[in-house]
Amino acid sequence: MIHLPGKLPPSILEKLFFFVQPENSRVIIPPKVGEDAGVVDIRDTEIMAVHSDPITASSNRIGWLSIHVSANDIAASGLRPIWFLTTVILPEGTGESMISAIANDIERALKEIGGILIGGHTEFSDSVTRPVISTTAIGIGNRNNLTPTSNAKPGDVIIMTKMAALEATSIAAHELSEFLLQRGVSETELDEAKKYINKISVVPEAIALSSKRLANAMHDATEGGIGVAAFEISYASGWAVEIQRDLVRTSDVTRKIMKIIGADPLFSLSSGTLLATVPSNRVKEAIDTLTSIEVESTIIGSVLNKREKKLYLRERGGKETTISDLMQDDFIKRLCEIERTTKR
Repeated sequence: MIHLPGKLPPSILEKLFFFVQPENSRVIIPPKVGEDAGVVDIRDTEIMAVHSDPITASSNRIGWLSIHVSANDIAASGLRPIWFLTTVILPEGTGESMISAIANDIERALKEIGGILIGGHTEFSDSVTRPVISTTAIGIGNRNNLTPTSNAKPGDVIIMTKMAALEATSIAAHELSEFLLQRGVSETELDEAKKYINKISVVPEAIALSSKRLANAMHDATEGGIGVAAFEISYASGWAVEIQRDLVRTSDVTRKIMKIIGADPLFSLSSGTLLATVPSNRVKEAIDTLTSIEVESTIIGSVLNKREKKLYLRERGGKETTISDLMQDDFIKRLCEIERTTKR
């Protein structure tokens, strides 16, 4: 079987990587499909969350993205990200100006979230054709604030923040600008799309919800977008999830760009969008809390009382689509196809 760019399916992950490990009472969250971070007990109620994530789909502001994307997963677990390690792999011949830009971006992102760089690795390699950065983020916090993906409960209401496909839209505007301009996207629309990268962080909203213990589970919608994030909530918790497509907020610019590219915004890179499963009696408080920090939020679905690892996607016109496995990111697939075609 040929596997296209994107996440490995659960069948491969569980068979090859999630092998039986020695029991350790200090491991609270072990490797698991859909979880944002591994979590270990430190002492008393103090815990530590650790997560690693690569940036491979974009070279624009890659240093800045690498910090925020990894920080998001720690925050989605309910803890504040503090320490970071970055592995930077550069194509042979990369100039000093590019290296300096990456370093400056990393520094800028760390300042924005109060993070500290404590180590990492750098190298030139003929194995890559553009810079690749993999960042490990570490956070410390109270066990009572933990919001693992697996903790979603039947009856929880699913809230999304901001809009769908923010990251995909921004990457498209930067990486495919000429392609889009030739197909009717205006300079003004392109500028708006490029600015979506500034909405990538979910640290403020995740910490606001976890500090008040308003969410049972949270998940950062990265590769595969909101659709895959919702499925991963189901897979990790064991409870079916329902999402209504018409309720998912998507900007006009995103809809236009994704239509030209041929990608579904619901299943496209969505770093910057947080999904939170919230008890029904605390939904108003959760939305008010997000509004107080100027973060838009929308109710898009719920966790069902069905012991199934499935996403029920309610489409327009009453049609229902059932998803029972990870789907490839629609945007990444089309980006690769377009780049291959335009380079011929």
